[in-house]
Amino acid sequence: MDNVFYILDCPAITGNTDGFFKFTKVKPERGKSVECKMCGRRLGALSWKEPHRAKLIGEKPGDICCGTGDEFLVSDRFRTAWLDSGLTGLEIFRTAAHLSLPVGVLENDFKYYVARPKYSYVHLDADSSGLVVHSDVGCNTCKVCRRTRLDRVRIAGDTWDGTHIFYPTGLYGVLLVTEDVKRFVEVGDLSNFCFLHQDDYSEENEY
Repeated sequence: MDNVFYILDCPAITGNTDGFFKFTKVKPERGKSVECKMCGRRLGALSWKEPHRAKLIGEKPGDICCGTGDEFLVSDRFRTAWLDSGLTGLEIFRTAAHLSLPVGVLENDFKYYVARPKYSYVHLDADSSGLVVHSDVGCNTCKVCRRTRLDRVRIAGDTWDGTHIFYPTGLYGVLLVTEDVKRFVEVGDLSNFCFLHQDDYSEENEY
């Protein structure tokens, strides 16, 4: 049986209606983006260098907090559980972010840490996914492209290296997680996560 993957839906998390925090970066220092090892094509946003300063927007802390860029914030509870879980694909910084709290939110003991998912060379199965490419901008290794249409997400199983959270080739910008990650969140009762089954993700883009 093929592995089942889920999209970690950061746009939905950012737009939540339950009042959980989202964030904006404050005077961020930018580092290099991840580049394809073969063609040098940029694969994602510029990295966010320490010190991490973030302004929180919302009413209450969740265990994940999303904003712009490839990184997101995770709670101290999430960080501790993740490091003990054996799950892979997520770099979590050791030093807590410097937080600016919303007006009306009292100083609290919660902490957030910057987490950066892995960029991978796990291939999207283009035929099974119903991928229609407008134009290729990368090489056969990174497969960066402009997508006209995508009907679902299917991973070419022989290219998956077992990583639990990652950006796949041909679908950079869409963050995938395994069933183990979804179960980790559910068992740990971690808040503010939104997962979308691979069959339920689609795109239609105009160029």
